[in-house]
Amino acid sequence: MKKIGSVLFMVFALSCGLFLHMDSAKASVQPAITPLEVVTGSENVMAKKISYPVPAHGSTVVPVKATKPGALFVRINESKVVSDIKIGLYRDADGKYPAGSSSDCSFTADPNEVVVGDIPVSTAGTYYLHIAYRYDYTTNEAGTVNISPYLVSSADRTLAYNAWSAVPPKYTFNPRQTYARVNITYNGYIGVAQQNAKGSSVPVALCNSAKGVIVSKSIPANKIHYYPVKKGTYYIRTEGIYDNIVTLKYVSTGVFSASRDNVTTVPLLGTATFDVKFKADKTGLLTLFERTGASWDVTLLNAKKNPLSPSIWQWLGSKTNATSSFAVKKGSTYYFRLKAGIGDDDRVLSYSISGASASKNTSKKKAITLKKGKSKSIVILAGDKKTHYFKIKMTKKKKLNMSFTATGHGDFTYDLIKGSKRVAIRRSSTNGPVKSVSKLKKGTYYFRIKLNTKSKSSGRFTLKLK
Repeated sequence: MKKIGSVLFMVFALSCGLFLHMDSAKASVQPAITPLEVVTGSENVMAKKISYPVPAHGSTVVPVKATKPGALFVRINESKVVSDIKIGLYRDADGKYPAGSSSDCSFTADPNEVVVGDIPVSTAGTYYLHIAYRYDYTTNEAGTVNISPYLVSSADRTLAYNAWSAVPPKYTFNPRQTYARVNITYNGYIGVAQQNAKGSSVPVALCNSAKGVIVSKSIPANKIHYYPVKKGTYYIRTEGIYDNIVTLKYVSTGVFSASRDNVTTVPLLGTATFDVKFKADKTGLLTLFERTGASWDVTLLNAKKNPLSPSIWQWLGSKTNATSSFAVKKGSTYYFRLKAGIGDDDRVLSYSISGASASKNTSKKKAITLKKGKSKSIVILAGDKKTHYFKIKMTKKKKLNMSFTATGHGDFTYDLIKGSKRVAIRRSSTNGPVKSVSKLKKGTYYFRIKLNTKSKSSGRFTLKLK
């Protein structure tokens, strides 16, 4: 047989010990099997189940044709043996020349456990799988084992979209570390999920084309976690689990979407930004909630992703308190542009809209008339005309007494005028009671709100004449 160079292997064992030399005279050669060869796509490790005898004294030898270099995975589905079983790979049927060193060409398993062992294959060719009891002298009873062998042909896989793919370990300083390549064709987000026989959380890192770590996070099994990416080539790195293969899949999306009153989870990583798309189902004041108490930056964008607000910094807000408010128009598409503040934890957000009419009172002729005891609310959208009017008719000489509430962002001022002259008023703060300094003569007055449109102001304004 052509000599094949030895390769290093990782020991996958629930207990330690050397793989004992097989007695070739006692080995019974089985019909050849061909492992499942996988280049890309999903692998069903249970697709091919094969049962083999485990002799009381000796071994079962299975020729294995490896059509490409890679890693031979052997899943033990079921075993009926009285003590630990050992499975190893050799370059000869007699078991004299391990594919690796004598102590790392095999893995062992307790008969009560389902185990996946992976054995590197450095070159294409025929190898020999030896199946035996770990300690030949411990039993005089024969047993059986049901296994699923398959070959994964590359340590750096190119993952297929939205398909579970087995990823073999790379035998480096960290022997359980795996890499899988993904090609992203547009700017957006990549969602990565992992699964393993134990259902455990696994450290998963997003790496750049040079395999430098962009971010690393422990991901629960079967849950998709998203990362922001620009188009290009990336690697998904996993740390693996001692006696289980990890399978991965990825999906990608151009944008996250949110809907009113529903919670949306957005992963914010370092300096990366996420755009969350939504469509306003009514006109009013949109209030954005962040429910993890984390800090962040948020900017409101229009459908063309032009800013409608400044970048607003939110510092460790309450889990239930509003963090940002914006005026929005029914039927319009918007984006929240989010950027992490301190930490890379996910942000959990929702929003509500308090309805109000869009302001049309941009001149004295269009002024909204205030009536005693009744409140009026308007929203002024970013980019609207900067001056808005409310009309107040004084039927007799008396002091003005009204309440004024403004919620939103940006700069604005307000005053009271008669004709073109300003009337002296008192106010306790931006929000609160508004009163005239002295009694006002009978006549028509205008309450005027001016927004600083350069600061991209918007908000909801409510007035009530008392």
